[in-house]
Amino acid sequence: MSDDYGPFGYDKDGYDKDGYDVNGYDRKGINKDTGTNFDKQGYNKIGYNKEGYNKDGFNKEGYDKYSCNRTGYDEDGYDKDGYDVRGFVGTGIHKDTGTRYDPNGFDVDGYNKDGFNEDGIDRDGKNYDGERR
Repeated sequence: MSDDYGPFGYDKDGYDKDGYDVNGYDRKGINKDTGTNFDKQGYNKIGYNKEGYNKDGFNKEGYDKYSCNRTGYDEDGYDKDGYDVRGFVGTGIHKDTGTRYDPNGFDVDGYNKDGFNEDGIDRDGKNYDGERR
């Protein structure tokens, strides 16, 4: 083996003596096993399938087929089933309780059945004693 191919058999650009990189692609992106731009698993040189998704199911912009990012939510904050990060669907129903309230007793706006938020303030800015905060 020539010194031009280093100890692992690849040149300074990452190609072996036959012109393929460690993943079996040549400089033009042709896979040595399939003769196409895609390997046997269906992914191209940069890791995307024909639909434009990588092995983790995300496209180049970081979204899956449901337009959700790696955290599971779309750019508007909803998951593939229409629930927001707190578990509420657009109608204000919580996915775990099936009611207007989450498991902690708060609605989509953060108020409990008595109309107070977790800080004890109502929608008008008053505390339990009716004093303005």
